[in-house]
Amino acid sequence: MIKHDKTCKRSGALHRLAKFLSRPAAEANSINFTERLDERTIPVALTGLLPRMAKTQCVGMHNSLLMQSNYENQGLPIGVMHVYNAGLPHQAPRMLHDLVALVFCTYGGADCNIVGEGPLHFRPGRYYFTRVKNDHNECAFHAGLSSYYYLLLPDWLLEQLLEEEEFRDSGVLAILYDASVRSATTLIDEPHQVITESMGHLLNDLRRLPVTGPALEQALFRKTMDLLKMALRQARNGNAHIPATTGIFRELCGEAEEQYAREIRRAALRARFPAWSLWLWDRLVGVNEKR
Repeated sequence: MIKHDKTCKRSGALHRLAKFLSRPAAEANSINFTERLDERTIPVALTGLLPRMAKTQCVGMHNSLLMQSNYENQGLPIGVMHVYNAGLPHQAPRMLHDLVALVFCTYGGADCNIVGEGPLHFRPGRYYFTRVKNDHNECAFHAGLSSYYYLLLPDWLLEQLLEEEEFRDSGVLAILYDASVRSATTLIDEPHQVITESMGHLLNDLRRLPVTGPALEQALFRKTMDLLKMALRQARNGNAHIPATTGIFRELCGEAEEQYAREIRRAALRARFPAWSLWLWDRLVGVNEKR
């Protein structure tokens, strides 16, 4: 009897093990944005982002599509993306990186069929977290004009932000990161170069410097990270329906841009004037400020 019980237990354990091993593996990238993050009316906290986000206008005509993204901030041409799609499926342009986007539709709309995630419908007055990809993802833009603002975040940035404690526990950030892990796509443009107006001026200053080096590039990277972190905070707060705060522009970009502007000016001065003259200038400025 005892031997029979042991045999039954052994066979039961083997059956459970076989059942466990035969389970189908979980499908990767199965996040459905239409379920996880439903469309919502854009909160006040995000409306201040619009002038600082890239703007895309799409014109759909029968079986063709004209898309143009303008990256020009106060006269500084950051880049322009044109897509002419005649007689082909309405697809978004191929990207260099896997990008996660906060999209706000202001006019028109689009119906996006994202493979493995179900349909996503862009409608005026709504904002969405989604992925900007083109691996079999069809985007059918409405006939006529469509207009969007968006904030693009490359996957490498999300990886770095996840290493920081304040972002590690953010549910929205985790969803964005999980959704960004997909295969790489072909290079046609670099749409992740979305830069604020003031950052555009600072980049222009950087290009005019007589000498550039790793230190200056690292300063640019740090300040850009600061801006994106603040933008992520605002996006996260808006998605969680946290009450809007005042002074959106100052909170989003003010301090980081002012600090970086000072660094750029000092770098330009160091390249043109000897160190002793800068030391003397700092002393004079300090005396005047105390007065």
